[in-house]
Amino acid sequence: MKKSINEGILTREFMQELIESSFIKMDQLRKIRGLEKRLLLPASAGRYCLNVGGVDADGEDAVNDVSYMVLDAHAHTRITNPWMGVKLSEKNPKEFWIKAFNVIRIGTGEPKIYNDEKVVESMTKYGVPLSDARDWVGIGCVEPEVPGYTYGWHDADYFNTAKVLTFALNGGRDPATGEQAGPDRGTLADFKSFEEVKEAFEVQLKYWIDCMVSTINTMDMVHQQNKPLPYLSLLVNDCIEKGKDISAGGARYNYTGPQCVGLATVADALSTIRQLVFDEKKITGEELMKVLQDNWEGHEALRAYINSDQVHHYGNDDDYADEMAQYVMNKYCEFVEHRPNARGGEFRPGVYSVSINVPCGMGCTATPDGRVSGEAVSDCLGPAHPGGVSHDVNGPLAVADSLAKLDQARIANGVILNWKFTPDTLSGDIGLDNFMNLMQGYFEKWWYAEPV
Repeated sequence: MKKSINEGILTREFMQELIESSFIKMDQLRKIRGLEKRLLLPASAGRYCLNVGGVDADGEDAVNDVSYMVLDAHAHTRITNPWMGVKLSEKNPKEFWIKAFNVIRIGTGEPKIYNDEKVVESMTKYGVPLSDARDWVGIGCVEPEVPGYTYGWHDADYFNTAKVLTFALNGGRDPATGEQAGPDRGTLADFKSFEEVKEAFEVQLKYWIDCMVSTINTMDMVHQQNKPLPYLSLLVNDCIEKGKDISAGGARYNYTGPQCVGLATVADALSTIRQLVFDEKKITGEELMKVLQDNWEGHEALRAYINSDQVHHYGNDDDYADEMAQYVMNKYCEFVEHRPNARGGEFRPGVYSVSINVPCGMGCTATPDGRVSGEAVSDCLGPAHPGGVSHDVNGPLAVADSLAKLDQARIANGVILNWKFTPDTLSGDIGLDNFMNLMQGYFEKWWYAEPV
């Protein structure tokens, strides 16, 4: 670009126009979906992804003039295509950070911001050489992969942990139908200690994850046999050299990434059971089961109490509740990570839902965190908001501190924190400084965020 400008072949303004025109053309590619899917999924799903920033293969700053022009293009067009991601590194200049956060303040929900160092760290833990890991890109929302060398089934499943908890509290039965769906390890009315609750949850979690892994691998093998991808195999490195279709393991890196959905819902539900049933004995397990069967009807005072700050909730830098989030996440990762897939690769856990927390909630009966039957479960890594009541009441710093207790580098298929701020909060120079300081502080502790 510099050579063309210096030689007078093209102007910067014309190149800026080309980038913005390409954004508009990208936005013309849309999937046609029926009404039901449009109600459940993002209206603009199925788009291109574009990342800027980060470091090069040698670990040096990769920001250049085009990085700024791409951010300007989003600011000028204000269309959410392509999906934008900014890989922020301590190696990047402060001016680039300022540019990225100013674009975020427009309020389109783009770009997403990634902690480059932590993503690289996570990828190296899965055997990716450092030089390749530094070249990672976030596809879709946040799923990291090495471009040109990876075949990752990144959204292989959205695993409803809240539904699993309802099985655990009901002896493996689906409380909506009474059907025996999973192993019977007793009900909440039978448990004599909180350790028995956790044991029942772990049994159900392992059982359903085993079912999920088996089903995914079966589908993967069917794809290999019935739906090979010869054209895509030409575009991804190593497939030709190996003589293998990409669907059969031709790529260098082969991953399968199922997502954990409802983390905060389960964490707060377990925290509520632990506090009210076993520690404070304000209610028995049998009584709480009756409350859930009644879908909280006639128990409004108890629901209000559980949704108040008198009960421990994840997202408030409260170790009592945050330990439950750590427990749920660690168990999910333990049962998923490094399991072999059908392409010679391995499973990598993710913790995010995008908007799938809505249909996951539709299929889930009431839960002890104050959520009613059919209500959306918590989204991504964020705190729960059952009934529209925010369980996080101590501000964004407390949310960041709670999330920092999670070993996010273990969640190699990606995580999302949807962080929402009112425009006034981020306005002016002070708002910009506070916003950048908050995110830099969070990055020093952990990983991804998607401010809205």
